[in-house]
Amino acid sequence: MTDLTRISAAELSGLLADGSVSSVEATRVHLERIAAVDGDVHAFLHVAAETALATAADVDRRRAAGDRLGPLAGVPVAIKDVLVTADMPTTAGSKILEGWLPPYDATVVRKLRESDLVPLGKTNMDEFAMGSSTEHSAYGPTHNPWDLERIPGGSGGGSAAAVAAFEAPLALGSDTGGSIRQPAAVTGSPLCYTTSLPDTTRWMPPAWSPTGRRWRPPQRLGWPTAH
Repeated sequence: MTDLTRISAAELSGLLADGSVSSVEATRVHLERIAAVDGDVHAFLHVAAETALATAADVDRRRAAGDRLGPLAGVPVAIKDVLVTADMPTTAGSKILEGWLPPYDATVVRKLRESDLVPLGKTNMDEFAMGSSTEHSAYGPTHNPWDLERIPGGSGGGSAAAVAAFEAPLALGSDTGGSIRQPAAVTGSPLCYTTSLPDTTRWMPPAWSPTGRRWRPPQRLGWPTAH
């Protein structure tokens, strides 16, 4: 049987679309992977297991009913903790915001939900995105899955480590001075980088920061050829 944690988001979406696997199955195996390895990696600050499984079940139900779904419907995704989420705490890696539940979703999070992806939880980061190693989170450092004695880069090292450790096939990040690009390089997590101006009322940027995402290609360290 295919290990669903070791295939790309595109491959997983294909299996979901043709009914080979369910979103609940895909979500559950990633949650199990998080439970198995994140005690060492510390990629996540918050894991929304029950909500993720409920979202996945709803995607499966709507797929079975013939509803029109997004191209990555049912695929699990991790979210950098600088992006606000109405159903999960947002701390930006700081004790100042510990336990804060925002009243709305960041635009990128809302669009993920509208496209039927399944948020797994929030990933660790340097406090308020001011750092380049994810050693400066108030909740402790994230470790590089390739070598736990090494850094995963920052500020979005949690998202990069989650992908590199097979805890999520996709992860969101944000970038002002390398916070997506540098962790992606350090952990070998290929990235898709957008430069559209974000809605700065719905997240906590230290400056103008484009939003992007990391994803796992078929070969873990193989860079995509499409642009």
